[in-house]
Amino acid sequence: MSIRLNLYIILLVTAIVPFFVTLLFYVQLTNWYEREDSAEYLQALLRVTQISEFMKDRSQLVQQSDMLKQAVRSELHENEHMVVYSSSYNQLFSTNEGYTSGTVNVSKQVMSGLYELKSSGRLYTYKEPIRNEKGDILAYFALQIERTAVQEQTSQAYLFSILFFILAVGGTLTLVHFSLKKRMIKPINYILTEMQDIARGSESAHVESKLKQKNEMNQLIDGFENMNYRLAEAKKNEEEEVANQQRLIAAISHDLRTPLTSIRAYAEGMSDHQDKQDAYAKVILSKTEFMQKLINDLLSYSAIQATSFTLNLQEVEAEELAEILVDGYEEQSLDVSFSSEIFIEPAIVSCDVDRLIQVMDNLVMNAVRYSNEGGEVSILVTNKSKYLPSFVSYEPDQLYILVSDRGRGIPKEEQERIFSSFYQIEKERKQNNLSGVGLGLSICHELVQKHNGDMRVHSNGKGSTFYFSIPCSNHIQREENE
Repeated sequence: MSIRLNLYIILLVTAIVPFFVTLLFYVQLTNWYEREDSAEYLQALLRVTQISEFMKDRSQLVQQSDMLKQAVRSELHENEHMVVYSSSYNQLFSTNEGYTSGTVNVSKQVMSGLYELKSSGRLYTYKEPIRNEKGDILAYFALQIERTAVQEQTSQAYLFSILFFILAVGGTLTLVHFSLKKRMIKPINYILTEMQDIARGSESAHVESKLKQKNEMNQLIDGFENMNYRLAEAKKNEEEEVANQQRLIAAISHDLRTPLTSIRAYAEGMSDHQDKQDAYAKVILSKTEFMQKLINDLLSYSAIQATSFTLNLQEVEAEELAEILVDGYEEQSLDVSFSSEIFIEPAIVSCDVDRLIQVMDNLVMNAVRYSNEGGEVSILVTNKSKYLPSFVSYEPDQLYILVSDRGRGIPKEEQERIFSSFYQIEKERKQNNLSGVGLGLSICHELVQKHNGDMRVHSNGKGSTFYFSIPCSNHIQREENE
């Protein structure tokens, strides 16, 4: 439910519920009042009948107003009053001391509403002539019955109505408060607390599930958590980047200083040992080649990371590309033996050939470096599933290149991070002082990805296989079939 709809509902509840509840109470009060009024009216009619009979029986006392007044007072109840008029509309007496009917239109006042029980809010009024046995009018009486009981109960009922309305409003506002607190105030307080924790450098805790709601507030909390997660990841990446830069500086310093020291030592030795100049020259050349490779790796990594880096793509037949990638390695090393196999169905590959040769050089040189003396390095290039080992997940229209060695394996926990920049610096340095700064596999991985391909490693403890795949198109085969 959206916050806007929640607010509309809260506004509607706040405005209608107290009114509706009070209206129901008022309806019940009105029904009660009507019942009480009807009962009181019937009682007043009964009382009027009794007084009428009483006055008929006392008609002979009209000429003796004092005696009639005394008799009437003894008959009337505390809430009843009577005024008696003569046949000429003169007031004879009133049981309510101080009451006077005045002298204006008394006849009209007396004659209006005879034989009718009228209600005027606080009083019931009844008027009737007093006749003798012959039917002659001797006088008139006006009976007034006060409605004190109903009035008191009505006043109390109205007071209760006001109190009930106040309670209804208070109860509604309390419910609205708890609803707002649960749906809006509590999530907002959570976000504020988390923001303060983040400002202090503390880690943000995950939001409680009970705060989760299907509305904009939930989206705000999710967005806040996503932002916080991204900030934490950015901070972690920044720290890792700083650590990588520090390792890079340390690695470059070490890996450049070591061959430079050797070059200087052999250069100085050439003047002292004339007979060993050729051997010393070969060592110096080897060291400079390593330094050149190190610098080339750094330049390649920097270029790949740059946003302006692009591949020089060209369409090459898959079989021709395979021959280019495997050519020449058998003559490069006498320490290991090379074997290569190519099983290609006609296809076209759009690629940067020079960059793929760079990838192959890195993979093959690593395989040679970690192979035992007399070991074997094998290369397989194919786009046919039946020639792929079981650990390779085959997909059609892909060209697969595999480089395998039988040397030291790679622990499983390290296989997932082996393509990360600088990851192998420390371990490789322990194994070989001229191993580089750990950028080779990272560069290979980046180049393959820029070809929309994928690179992986498989190692079961003895030997390793690095393999990658790049997209190819088999439209040549389809055209031949047509």
